[in-house]
Amino acid sequence: NVGKTELSAEVLMYLNLTSESRNTLELTDYAERYLIDRFSRLPGVARVRINGGSRYALRVWLDREALAERVARAGMYKHGRLACSGAPAVFPLRNQRAGRLIGRRTALVADAAHVLHPLAGQGLNLGFGDCAGLCAALAGSRDCGDPLALRAFERGRKAALLEMHAVTHGLARLFALDHPLARGLRNFGLNLAGRLPGLPQMIVRGAIRA
Repeated sequence: NVGKTELSAEVLMYLNLTSESRNTLELTDYAERYLIDRFSRLPGVARVRINGGSRYALRVWLDREALAERVARAGMYKHGRLACSGAPAVFPLRNQRAGRLIGRRTALVADAAHVLHPLAGQGLNLGFGDCAGLCAALAGSRDCGDPLALRAFERGRKAALLEMHAVTHGLARLFALDHPLARGLRNFGLNLAGRLPGLPQMIVRGAIRA
């Protein structure tokens, strides 16, 4: 359900996260991935907010002409030469999803419902899957806000979203490993998976169905 937060609402609880093995960046990441969604679903909770957290930041200076040339070359100049119409922008990489996909006569799809790490390039496929799932759920209903149809849409998309979030975030953490032994095991496992008959094709089919 979709509710509103009163201006007079007060903080119910403060939780302090500490760890002997994780730094502030890792604790913030853990809270965003595992705690916010769960706490937000509790009865009586309107909003969960993180105070004092830290997030990774990266400042990048890009040459407009070089960027346009690289993009055009990657596309094999299918659209000819390109030019930047504005200043290049950098956006933080995030892995987030809404606690609920539906509300009263409301359905969230694509980037409004989830934000994936772009490492696997599956955000667009998930968005198409959301749209297809919503159309299928509403196909037999005369009312586009039918709560039963909307709940069917949410149930039908939950597994695909959870699976893809787990895969993309897992890959991001896998490639972030710095230890030489961990990198070696990672590369060995990925190379082995790439050589197994039928496995790459199965992964591609699964991604397309998302």
